[in-house]
Amino acid sequence: MGAGAPRGGAGDPVGLSAADAAGGRESPRAVLDRWERHGAVWRVARLTPERAAVDLCACTGEPVDRLESGDPDLIAYLRVRPSSED
Repeated sequence: MGAGAPRGGAGDPVGLSAADAAGGRESPRAVLDRWERHGAVWRVARLTPERAAVDLCACTGEPVDRLESGDPDLIAYLRVRPSSED
């Protein structure tokens, strides 16, 4: 999807290229919170016990990027809330 979205290994905090701040990255959960705060939509594309892939969508619902992570906290959160619309 988005060429500017870095992809990390299992457990790596992954976010949008704009997520880099003060030498660190936002947690995957913080990326979703920020995305939603700005009026956009996100939804789980794939969820396994080890990995999550979340489509980051424009307010129209069209996917514009993807967040992928093996962060256990994110995976647990997405099991309860698979979409920003839930």
